[in-house]
Amino acid sequence: MRSSPLLVDADLAKTLPLLAIPLSGLALRRIRLVGLALCAVVVPTGIWEAAFRSAAVEPRPALHALSLPGDRKVAIVRSEASDRCIGAAEFGRHADHWLDLVRKGGYQAETIGDAQLASGLDAYAAVILPSVVCLGDPARAELERYLRAGGGVVATWALGARGGDGIWRGYDFLQTLTGAVRFELGRNDAPWFVSVRSASPLGAGLPGGTRVQVTSLERLEATALDADAFWSDAGLRPRVPALPADYQAAVVRKQLGEGRLVWLGFHENSAVTGEADRASAILLNGLAWAAGRPLVAVEPWPAPFTRSTMVAVDVSEFPDRARRLALELAQARVPATFFIDPGLAGDGELVRELRGAGELAIKWQHANEGGRARHAFDRIRMDWLRLVLWSRTFIWVRGVRPFGDTLTGPETGFLAEAGVRYFLAAGGVDSVLPSARSVRRAPSGWTDEGSIVGLGRSSDDDLHLSPLGLQGLDAEWIVQRLTDDSESVGRLGGLYVLSLHTQGLGGPEYLPALRAILARIAQSQSWVARGGDIAGWWSSRSRLGLSLTSPSPSALRIEVTNGANRPIENAVLAVYPGVMRGTPKARVSPEGPPPQMAVDAESGRLRLSLPRLEPGRRATLEITFVR
Repeated sequence: MRSSPLLVDADLAKTLPLLAIPLSGLALRRIRLVGLALCAVVVPTGIWEAAFRSAAVEPRPALHALSLPGDRKVAIVRSEASDRCIGAAEFGRHADHWLDLVRKGGYQAETIGDAQLASGLDAYAAVILPSVVCLGDPARAELERYLRAGGGVVATWALGARGGDGIWRGYDFLQTLTGAVRFELGRNDAPWFVSVRSASPLGAGLPGGTRVQVTSLERLEATALDADAFWSDAGLRPRVPALPADYQAAVVRKQLGEGRLVWLGFHENSAVTGEADRASAILLNGLAWAAGRPLVAVEPWPAPFTRSTMVAVDVSEFPDRARRLALELAQARVPATFFIDPGLAGDGELVRELRGAGELAIKWQHANEGGRARHAFDRIRMDWLRLVLWSRTFIWVRGVRPFGDTLTGPETGFLAEAGVRYFLAAGGVDSVLPSARSVRRAPSGWTDEGSIVGLGRSSDDDLHLSPLGLQGLDAEWIVQRLTDDSESVGRLGGLYVLSLHTQGLGGPEYLPALRAILARIAQSQSWVARGGDIAGWWSSRSRLGLSLTSPSPSALRIEVTNGANRPIENAVLAVYPGVMRGTPKARVSPEGPPPQMAVDAESGRLRLSLPRLEPGRRATLEITFVR
């Protein structure tokens, strides 16, 4: 449906006042001439692109962890006793799901029954027990012996809660293996989500920092200190806010003697449609760790950081408060991104003050109705707005925050066509990590590709810390609440977005709370960066390519290729060496200084900083384990 002339005129009337820029002096007259020249190029280009050159936006493939399955087989237990006890026709599908997944992952696998489970497991690199509820005493003894001798076990749900005869025996066996304090049946109503930490073998690569929604009616919650994932809400916060995440463990990883155990409190085939890829990555990562196979993944953040923080300031009203916020942020040495309302873009003094304290971006609302004509008109409005800001700062704005903090697919396409580099949104967030998307345009047989990065806000902004708003809240409570949100995201290794408003914490009555939280951010170990810096890093990181080989039993060779059109620095590899023993020695080729390496004694993870990689270049790292 076409937009009416009345609607177009009304929107244009809102935009034109922004163009009334008072300029004086020779320098400013030159700026006006340059601006007019830009108008002559930018506006026709925008109209042509909006009308004829639509963009296709597609998620860029996630960087999975790489592993080497090895030659030893994996056993998948199809328990006859559990089948009889449960009595459900679909129960056997658990083993079938594992068998298909493991083979796709490159492992050799076979199914075994209760008798073989009890008689000997040493021939296998790992044993998978999918919902094996019924375990006789011989099987329990063999599993414990196998684990302590160096075997690997992956178990789901209520392992051994009943004996081989089906009689209830409780969770004692599962507690012995996992070290958990207790297990409880999941009692919360659907939907159910599992959030995965990045700094763990199971969270290496794709699943780290994300949540997976499961439909498993049979769920267990564990209280354990080795939780790699926990039961959460849709915003990736612990399901019960009053309890720590470790009291709501959904995945437990445990070293038991020389062996390794991974327990999952849900059925392996219960991920909802669209999230099976993440669930499969969790399962395969868990299997690789349990089997002692090496795992390699690109860490989410540049060295030396394991988490990130962005301060996003919504400047929609109260310009004086915006100036105060800019001053406070500058004094605290906390970089920020200011999302300015179009109605305030004509205030040159305000714009320059905000630019001096951080990065400028815009708030924007795109009309989905009206077809390509309305699309082209909105593009004109956005380019005019960006030209106004450019005339004040000489910066072409590339960041957008949509009104309402939600974004539809067509709106994302519009931003991509307009050359927007990143957007900040809160609706539909299923990860505390950014998401890079490829932008392709293909008119008349030729194509080009760019990127647009989505920065997701999973925590409440300052206006929604309480159902009743900010008024009356104690400063200490506000600081503690924001700190808890930051720590919740940090546990997952994600991006915490502190969202401030001039009509919120920008008010003078909240100055003590604001200063306290900024001081904590400034002193944190997080990478505190502007939206453009985070988006640039994430876009380049998403174009890294990995390959993994093992030239000898005591060495790993990792090749890293930079497929971006810009250099990338400070990228970090997480390497879990598996059963490889000895002191790790790393070198890089082409010849260069040895990469910086840090070893996490608890998890065995190696963090190796990559050298600067130019576009299209490749670096090879060799890690040798010397006994």
